[in-house]
Amino acid sequence: EIKVNDFANSGPGRIAVISAGNEGTGNIHQRIALAPSEKKIFKIQVGANSVTTALPVFGFAAFSKENNKDLQDITASIKGPDGNTFIQKYDTISGNINYVKNSSGDNITRLTTYNYSDSDKNVIELIAARVNNTSNSQGLYELAIENTSDRSLTFDGWLYSINTTVANTTFPEGDNNYTIGSPGTADEAITVANYVGNIAFASGTSVYATNAQQESLNSSSSKGPRADEARKPDMAAGGTFVISAKTKDVTDPYIIDGKYYSQMTGTSMSSPAVAGGVALLLQANKQLTAREVKQRLTENVNKDNFTTNAYTNEFGYGKLNIYKAVSAEVNKSNNNTSCPISF
Repeated sequence: EIKVNDFANSGPGRIAVISAGNEGTGNIHQRIALAPSEKKIFKIQVGANSVTTALPVFGFAAFSKENNKDLQDITASIKGPDGNTFIQKYDTISGNINYVKNSSGDNITRLTTYNYSDSDKNVIELIAARVNNTSNSQGLYELAIENTSDRSLTFDGWLYSINTTVANTTFPEGDNNYTIGSPGTADEAITVANYVGNIAFASGTSVYATNAQQESLNSSSSKGPRADEARKPDMAAGGTFVISAKTKDVTDPYIIDGKYYSQMTGTSMSSPAVAGGVALLLQANKQLTAREVKQRLTENVNKDNFTTNAYTNEFGYGKLNIYKAVSAEVNKSNNNTSCPISF
């Protein structure tokens, strides 16, 4: 994020357009509010294991919303499926390793835990991994955070890594808020969500369609705001069933005509539409800074029943309308008020 901001602030015409992410349906986030002396639990459920090898299972991290100078007043405890509980007091970044055991006392799951500080914020992290070919990491993992300070604290937690090869791992009390990933959370980035611009595409003699409403938010699109409540995403563009030229150098599982074209869906499809719009806007005025480009785009978005007239954590300020943004810039640059370009 720092590098994105530095780049965007280094001169006119330097714009970073970044995907919001595709974590809109995974329920990977949870927020807990802790009063003084209160303890609450993040719960992670691991399903039946489908492999017989030593592999990572999941990664989870939480950090305090507030800056906390009393970092050593936070204690984390981890309870595995075997019922054993491990305490992780404030420590350095090195972390501790403990093991979930089976009924015979054998180590089956390695738990690496951290309780450290980053920019005066508490960070709690838990990483689980199978340790051998006979391991079974299935079960409920509970990460409890206890606030032993004299003031209230809020923690945001994310199940940031799930190894679906091993098991179906879920976050039973999670939600889909605060799911925009870095570096899309950078202040100066233009962060783009994905709406359903297309509802079907053809491949050979077959037609593939979605039941989603056209112009609605694609359910996979990550949602804001940022953890500090800053507004993200900035805007939305069509990123559903986007067809474009395929690469010739890589085997492409999304090819639709056997040779030239591929179809994909996601914010990695909606953000290039905005990047292309930025290029057109800079043709109208190459001296625009990153902040000015973002302002021009967000002031000239389309609004509808899905976006509403207000800012939302799903669509940002609205949907890309590059014709309107470029027209407004040409009129402004040429002081063209007597016969302005229509949009």
